[in-house]
Amino acid sequence: MADGLRLAWSTLPSLWPLWLAYMAMNAAAAFWTRANLGPDLMLSTEQVLAYGVVISVPSGLILGFSMRVMLDVGEGRWRVDRGMVGYVTIGMGLLLAEFWPASVLSHAVEGKVPDPYWQIWATYLPSPLMWLVMLWPTSRLLVWPIRHLLGDTSATPGESWRIMRGAARPYVVAILWVAAPLYIADMLAWEQFFYAQSYVGMGVACVVDAAWAAAACGLAAAAFRTRVLDSERLAKVFS
Repeated sequence: MADGLRLAWSTLPSLWPLWLAYMAMNAAAAFWTRANLGPDLMLSTEQVLAYGVVISVPSGLILGFSMRVMLDVGEGRWRVDRGMVGYVTIGMGLLLAEFWPASVLSHAVEGKVPDPYWQIWATYLPSPLMWLVMLWPTSRLLVWPIRHLLGDTSATPGESWRIMRGAARPYVVAILWVAAPLYIADMLAWEQFFYAQSYVGMGVACVVDAAWAAAACGLAAAAFRTRVLDSERLAKVFS
């Protein structure tokens, strides 16, 4: 975990424009979401899926460029090539696999809780619940999109599942340790924006979201380095 966080911190001086763009993207997404909330303070399932498709492209590019920097990719690190397209597309699929059931669950509990305030929380909780459900399979698939990003477009999910055997558990534990305090801060800050109309809350939430994205990139890059790059270098030495 420490290696991943150090990696995220050490690349901050060169990646701050990307994280600033990430914050701006989240702010724009927040205004769009607030403008399209229905009387029940929810987006329709179709809107959620459309949001997932649209938001996954710029966020995928930002995360992809950041990952390449963290993995010391030299020439072509800023290129939108076939590998980057594959990385963004895989990320979109995983995001929709989380968003769609979360939206269905949110609408299923809509109106089931009598108190309006607790109803808001009841409809919000499926999102973190689905994130937790998806955390294990996405950790086993970690190598798949990153290999695409680095130019190996023949990489498969099965290969990633095999490589991450035994490494997924410590990776998940690290993710949860980092995510827990940031998630609580993020949730409370977005609540201030959506239900108290606080732009300070939105600003705090955007900063927290960017910090979480940078930390997650660092943890993923550190795991990939240890599980794949170091193993390949070792194999070359003894081949």
